[in-house]
Amino acid sequence: MSYDAVAAEPVIRIPWRKGRRMLVLFGSGAFVIVSALMLWLSASSLLNDSTSSGRTWIVCIVGIIGVVFFGAIAVGAIKNYFGHKDTTALALSAAGVTDQTQIVGPLPTMPWSMIEQYNIAEYQRQLFLVFQLRDVEAYQRIIESSRTMRTAFKFNTKIFGVPVHAITIKNLQGSPEDIIGALYQVTNVPPGHPLARTDQTQ
Repeated sequence: MSYDAVAAEPVIRIPWRKGRRMLVLFGSGAFVIVSALMLWLSASSLLNDSTSSGRTWIVCIVGIIGVVFFGAIAVGAIKNYFGHKDTTALALSAAGVTDQTQIVGPLPTMPWSMIEQYNIAEYQRQLFLVFQLRDVEAYQRIIESSRTMRTAFKFNTKIFGVPVHAITIKNLQGSPEDIIGALYQVTNVPPGHPLARTDQTQ
């Protein structure tokens, strides 16, 4: 983590975990290749054999979905991170939270007034940094241009039971305790407790 003093406003910058960005890029690229191969083989079977089974149709549909979904991730990774020298994954300041881990690129700063509380949560043995949202409408305006983010928001809200913005801890350099410590330093509020209902918490 690094600490900057800009315009009398301290900023804590949590960098990407080493290798995570390239892992996202190569992983999504591999899935695109596999999905494209599935699509090609199933489409060839459908074109050459009019009696192809329903299973072939399912493989074809899965291939299409895989190419579109993982293709979007690969394009996002290339567009926003490939060759990008800024290693900041998450920036914390008195103004709010800036998340740069999303495949759509850096999101606008989420002010603390938008966030009810923060915490670490586990889902399927994977840890997430979750920001429970107070102002859901304002958050939806931030992500409205990205279908991927809108889908992720619906999924995260369903699995965590409340509207949240979730970040995979594996993407961040530092232990969960270090990350919680940085958030506490900025907000002066412990995890799981409501943040002050003001634009700034300090």
